[in-house]
This record gives sequence, C-alpha cells and structure tokens, in this order.
Amino acid sequence: MNIKVNELKISYVTYGSGDPTILVHGWGGNKQSLDALARELAKTRKVYLLDLPGFGESQNPPMNWEAEQYPETVLQFIRQLKLNKLVYIGHSFGGGIGIYLAANHPALFEKLVLIAASYYREPKVSGLGKLTKFVPFYDHLRDYLLPVRRLYYKLFHRRSDSLKYLHLESIYRKILKKDLRPILRSVHLPTLILWGRHDLSTPIAEGKYLNEKITDSKMKIYENMTHNLPIAEPVEVANDIIHFLKES
Repeated sequence: MNIKVNELKISYVTYGSGDPTILVHGWGGNKQSLDALARELAKTRKVYLLDLPGFGESQNPPMNWEAEQYPETVLQFIRQLKLNKLVYIGHSFGGGIGIYLAANHPALFEKLVLIAASYYREPKVSGLGKLTKFVPFYDHLRDYLLPVRRLYYKLFHRRSDSLKYLHLESIYRKILKKDLRPILRSVHLPTLILWGRHDLSTPIAEGKYLNEKITDSKMKIYENMTHNLPIAEPVEVANDIIHFLKES
C-alpha cells in the first residue's frame, strides 16, 4: 500500500488485527528488514510496517531535507491513518525517531520499544571529509564526484552507511550531528530497551545510558547478539515485546 505524506509516496504494509503498533526500520533497512518481526507481533496486534523516505519502495526525499523531517514524516503518517494510543517500535535510526516522537508527542503513544536505538554519534571527520574542505564548490560537484566517493568508501570505510545510500549522504551527515540525549528526560512512556551484547554500531553503553535517563524503562541484553538483533532473532524479540505490552 502507498500513502502520500508531505508530498512523498510512502510504502507500507499491515499485518494482523487489534491494537495498533508501528514498526520503523533503521538507516539502510526497509520494511523487508523487519518483516519477520512484524509477522510475529501480528499474532496479537495490528502492525504497521513502513519504508522510510529514500528506502525500500518509498520515494526519495529532497536533498535539502533536515534531520527532523524524518520523525515529522512518521508523525504525519500516524495522523493521516488516524492512529492513536499506539505502540512504537524502532530499530537503530528508527529508535532515534521514536525517542524524538515520544518526547514531543507523547499523547499519541502507549508504550515505546527501542531496539539498539541510534540517538547520537561521536563527531568524526573522515579523510574524505577533511579533503572536501579544500575542494572549492564541492557541494556543486558532489554528483559528478559520485564514482570517486563510492571508491573511497569501498576502500577505506566498507561498513559505512554512507556507502549504501550515497544519494542520501547530505541528509545522513545532518542526522549524525543530531544529539537526542538532552530530550531523554522528556520521555515518560513505559519503555523497553533491547540490545545485543556485541553491538558495534551502537555499543551497549549507549543502551545502558538510555535505561538510566528514561525514567520508566527496563532493559534486556541479548548475549551473542549484534546490531542486527531484530533481524537475527525475530521470534525471541517479539515474545519479549509481547510480554512487555501485557504488563500493566
């Protein structure tokens, strides 16, 4: 199914019936990434699973987008479908979106589930980033330099999210600069925090920090798991979420 949100086509699917749940993937993922988890959750709830702009079958956002426009798009998606008192589940970047929405629009949500949520990054400047400071009109030449940038990331940053979605690179850089730590105390929803012990993308210390700062939160650590926790263990993650949602 498709819906028009802020002039962008957003692709989504629904599973199950009952109380509403929205499931939001991470940067570089899409609705297929979390499909197995969505189907497990749909045994007890109605699940809305969407592609964020620029991913999967959703339309690419304009290059001048600001970081806040991702959560604003999810917010408008929720409002257009007239969803209320729903459970928000977000993985990685999708978890960061959930933190932003829970802090700023808490009345829409009943509970929050954060899976390896990405909510801040330590500032780093890559070798390419340093080089571009000395290249006049780099922003205007960005598209023409795409093969050079792709080769650079393949050689020196093979795991970089920028390599996967170079068409969203300028937006991704803005997202990396956003620090959601100042608003964590504003999240008062009952929150479940799920983390892999061996997560290198969002180290476990970041999950413990969330657990400390979000007052009404509890955390579960999965041994031998990494950042792809909800993809690798959809059944166990779903069972833990369902148990959490049954708690009063």
